[in-house]
Amino acid sequence: MKKKYSIITAIAALGVALSPISGLAGKVEYKAYKVTLTDSLGHFFAPLKIEGKDANFMFDSGAGAYFVASKDFAKSLNKGLEPVAAGQMIDGARTQYGTKFTSLAFGEIKTLHQVQSFVTDLGEHGSLTLDGKKTPVDGLVGSPLMKHLRLSLDYANSTVLFAPKNAKKGTLAYNKKQRGDILIKAHEGPGSRPYVPVTIDGKKFLFLVDSGAAVNILTPEARKHLGIRKVKRIGGMQTVEVKNPQIGHLQLSSLPFVIQKMKAGVIKAEGFEFGGILGSRSLRQYKATLDFDSYHLIFDKSLKG
Repeated sequence: MKKKYSIITAIAALGVALSPISGLAGKVEYKAYKVTLTDSLGHFFAPLKIEGKDANFMFDSGAGAYFVASKDFAKSLNKGLEPVAAGQMIDGARTQYGTKFTSLAFGEIKTLHQVQSFVTDLGEHGSLTLDGKKTPVDGLVGSPLMKHLRLSLDYANSTVLFAPKNAKKGTLAYNKKQRGDILIKAHEGPGSRPYVPVTIDGKKFLFLVDSGAAVNILTPEARKHLGIRKVKRIGGMQTVEVKNPQIGHLQLSSLPFVIQKMKAGVIKAEGFEFGGILGSRSLRQYKATLDFDSYHLIFDKSLKG
């Protein structure tokens, strides 16, 4: 990596001692890919190597595409760009282009070959703040790729865990349940995005768990359904502190939300209304783990009671 990215910790191997499950003997060693949480916002920001070129990508569970590269990064590799679709991101519409990368490496842990990718203008995700400085984002690792690789985003330790081949599906979630942690089953929505049930004032909603979003978002429709009239204005944004929300069966004292209309990620499910987004600040605050191997949002047992 170039020196200006020296804040990003090198790849590390972490042995996670997991209890054996049926049909699997001994310990299972997960590989931990150390990432940097960006200043104040808590995005997962990590170095990749694409066709031999160093790159900085964000793990974005709100992205329903397998892999997304910025236009500037694709052009730096002399990729030809052909428009393929008009895509929709959280902050608006984008023209999407298609290309293919011959190799994509997560350090020494995992290398993929012949990776199909969308290319687009990343908009508000085009740069992130590291050590007080704006740093360009070269692209996004989306939910479909995280599902394919059976990744877990571990906010407590600022790592991305890679499930080894010998790990039975759901091993990490199983062992966290055994130690008493709180498991919230996520609904797999379009683009493999994870959604969790949230109850506010007795009303049931589905919220997108979005590692690419800094803050929690409550849609204007959900605000109206909840009858929320009093809001605060901070920096031109309408905000509200929701008291006693319940994520699955986990009761919290409060959650802060920005009230904002969403242009992507909205889904419908029987018995639920779409409520908005759970963002990285709260996921980091509560030291959550987003497990794509089992589709669970996991909280430490210390939050019980």
